[in-house]
Amino acid sequence: MEIYPVLIEGTVICKVKRSCQGALKECEPCQSLIIYLHNWLRHTQIPYVIFDLQEESTICGFFMSELGVLRKKLRTPLLFCGTRMKTQALLEAHHLLHPFPFWHSPEEAVRRMRMEYPDLKGGDLYESVHFDHPLSQTWNIMKTGFNPLFAP
Repeated sequence: MEIYPVLIEGTVICKVKRSCQGALKECEPCQSLIIYLHNWLRHTQIPYVIFDLQEESTICGFFMSELGVLRKKLRTPLLFCGTRMKTQALLEAHHLLHPFPFWHSPEEAVRRMRMEYPDLKGGDLYESVHFDHPLSQTWNIMKTGFNPLFAP
């Protein structure tokens, strides 16, 4: 599984691609990705994250449950969009659609967040986010100077 940050209407959208579709209780690649995501979110101070699940028919259940833990730990709003009903059902099963609904497109989610939270600012994202590159390749010791697995 991989997360690609992209910029849509001035907002960071995390496109999820190549889902591992793991059926295991613990999925090691997804576990590492959640750690990268945690450290990346703390470093960038992005006020909310929109996950675009439009290209995936199924998402790793372990990844989804860990996203729920991450949301509670960071208190960062996580929003989800896509067109597949199966993905929406998985999000509901992991209690990830409260307080925000499931949108069909990232643009709908961006508009809603701007209407509901007009004071949220993304900061200078151009310096801290490597757009259109996989998170696992941009958030590592080669780019940041430290191992993200041991970041504070």
